[in-house]
Amino acid sequence: MNRRHLTGQRLIALFIAGCLVLNYPLLSLFSHDGLLGGIPILYLYKTFFHQRIAGGSTAAIGRKPSYNHQLGYLPFAAAFVYFFDQAAII
Repeated sequence: MNRRHLTGQRLIALFIAGCLVLNYPLLSLFSHDGLLGGIPILYLYKTFFHQRIAGGSTAAIGRKPSYNHQLGYLPFAAAFVYFFDQAAII
């Protein structure tokens, strides 16, 4: 098997696992009013598995995320400042 075929199989398996983990029957187990560190358990569950699915897809593809070291976080910071500057004017 070539690498492209294996990547496709891994992504399909990850998609199926994500559908099972983030589907109603398992989500209903964590939908009660319990808190962990002041955060609802359902939010922690969804965030945890969402991060694992995103990391798994990155690992399955095998590429490092592109990042322009020259700009850093400047575009995000500029949008953040612009948004809150506009919100303060309103």
